[in-house]
Amino acid sequence: MPPRQYEIYLARIQFKDCDDIRPCILAEDPQGQEVKVFPLSSNLDLYDPKAHFLIEESSVGFASSGLKRTSFASDRVYIVRTDQLGRRRLGKLEGELLDDFVRWSWV
Repeated sequence: MPPRQYEIYLARIQFKDCDDIRPCILAEDPQGQEVKVFPLSSNLDLYDPKAHFLIEESSVGFASSGLKRTSFASDRVYIVRTDQLGRRRLGKLEGELLDDFVRWSWV
């Protein structure tokens, strides 16, 4: 099945000072060979409650995200090539967590 909006995949992107493979929320369905993503980080020392979207382990719907620990979404959208996405989906945003993310991100 092709990647879909609000699913979480791994992708290699430059985020802050780090060039790691990290989980990302797809901001939209892929468009051709590219997709817009919100990168995620679990480094809460970088978390800014005025700018980032927090996904807490205690959140309703956290289990469906496929994440292993509390993380936050960057307020900046990145464009990655679809061939840079991992082969399998980690999870997806659902329910109240999805509703909150949509309100926060306007996507």
